[in-house]
Amino acid sequence: MSTMAKIHNVRILGQGRELVVLSHGFGASQGAWEGLLPHLLPRYSVLLYDLRGHGGATSDDDFDASRYRSMEGFAEDLIAILSELQLGKCLYVGHSMSGLIGCLAAAARPDLFSKLVLLGASPRYINDAGYEGGFEQQDVDELLAAIKRDHASWLQGFAPAALGPEASEECIQRYMAFLSVVKPDFMLLIAETIFKSDLRKVLSLVTVPCHVIQTKEDFAVPQAVAKYLHQQLGGELEILDARGHLPHVTHPQILAPVLTRLLSEE
Repeated sequence: MSTMAKIHNVRILGQGRELVVLSHGFGASQGAWEGLLPHLLPRYSVLLYDLRGHGGATSDDDFDASRYRSMEGFAEDLIAILSELQLGKCLYVGHSMSGLIGCLAAAARPDLFSKLVLLGASPRYINDAGYEGGFEQQDVDELLAAIKRDHASWLQGFAPAALGPEASEECIQRYMAFLSVVKPDFMLLIAETIFKSDLRKVLSLVTVPCHVIQTKEDFAVPQAVAKYLHQQLGGELEILDARGHLPHVTHPQILAPVLTRLLSEE
């Protein structure tokens, strides 16, 4: 296996002719996709990997924190993994921050992607003139200050808020386990990277087909953002009858039929 694949703990499951790449969001790991695998593996091969600093990709070997002060660093990792493995074009599913990682990668290397599905993604989290991102600058400043002041306490509040009011205690504990692997300094760095990013201009550079999936209530991403992505990227917009930012963890049975349909459409 290639160097990048080892660093990012890449696993390829299944024997399907088409390849689906699942890329997790902030604070999670590839384990967040477990509930969807039974729905995908009968038809597809599935590539799972951990973003740098998450899951099984937390090694300090050759780690350059400055690379991840912009979302482009994560997109470069994705491109490197796919290029080194030479697996052909993939169907890409990116949750949260990974939605825009996919957009950046597809804009730079459209030859690596046949379709993008963006799940709970946002190109900009802070409100702007004519744009509802969901947060004011003061909200973000307070969030970052809370991470810096008391990382452990912040995690205790963040996990249930992210998963939403319908999440079981088991789901909350699973997500807490993912979050606890991420080192506090990197947690703060990537939170700053995410909330300070404005990737709206990248959307016009994406030429591969895209679909957007969003829950009906998400503390991190309002429906207005999903509609904005849909307007910019085209494709289909699906609003799930579920609440929370991680429906693949809390509601895989609701997400699965929508996702498999969008992946299979020509």
